[in-house]
Amino acid sequence: MKTKRLGRTDIQVTIVGLGTAFTGIPVMNPSAVGYEELVEDMDEALGVRTVHAALEAGCNLIDTAALYGGGRSERLIGRALRERPDLAEGVSRYD
Repeated sequence: MKTKRLGRTDIQVTIVGLGTAFTGIPVMNPSAVGYEELVEDMDEALGVRTVHAALEAGCNLIDTAALYGGGRSERLIGRALRERPDLAEGVSRYD
């Protein structure tokens, strides 16, 4: 997968990243007003498989934030990396 330099750093990131605000939510619920209702529908196994698929495809950029699912997104990514340490090589966190 193609990479580009991240800003003025020496960090190379893939041009396609994984946004995790709704990772693990199989279908957007049009009646949901906020994250609270969406998170109730979260399928954690689906989210983990999504992270694995992105990393297997060569993606090295995952966007997450404490706001995403009230921290569930970050925990889901952690679980995905623990389950597949072979995919976690070189994983770093940048704030």
